[in-house]
Amino acid sequence: MGEHNGLYDRLDQASAKLIMLRDSCDRIAAHNDLYPRFAWYEGTAAICQDVIGLMEEILLNASVAITEKKALKPK
Repeated sequence: MGEHNGLYDRLDQASAKLIMLRDSCDRIAAHNDLYPRFAWYEGTAAICQDVIGLMEEILLNASVAITEKKALKPK
């Protein structure tokens, strides 16, 4: 993480928090599928997964750009 900029690090931390939220919602939904009100947790887990996917794509692209920039830098 240290070689990336602050924005990259904050996105990485936010992604980790969303992963924790998604996993918590999945566990609650899996253990309480008899009650319709727990459908909210399934929906929340799905939304989190979509956002996590987008953030991981952004982080990967940022990491590649940083690596390429370092490769082009004169030594």
